[in-house]
Amino acid sequence: MPPVILEVNGSMATFNCTAGGGPYNIFEWYFMGNMVFTGPVYTVYVNPMTFGEYTCQVSNDAGSGSSTSTLFCESQLLDCIC
Repeated sequence: MPPVILEVNGSMATFNCTAGGGPYNIFEWYFMGNMVFTGPVYTVYVNPMTFGEYTCQVSNDAGSGSSTSTLFCESQLLDCIC
């Protein structure tokens, strides 16, 4: 996953997580440290309540790994620049 995802407020943001190791991968999505979804693809409606860190944790018989992205609204960055 990319480390930072920029989206427009009111749009949809889709997070994709892939892993090798076979057909028995278990995908768990965490938002700000709390598990929110299971599966390789997670989609959220972009609004101030959904800004923050998303982590995909993948595990299988061989072990586990994770990747984290941060969702920002484009207008947040423009507000900071102005």
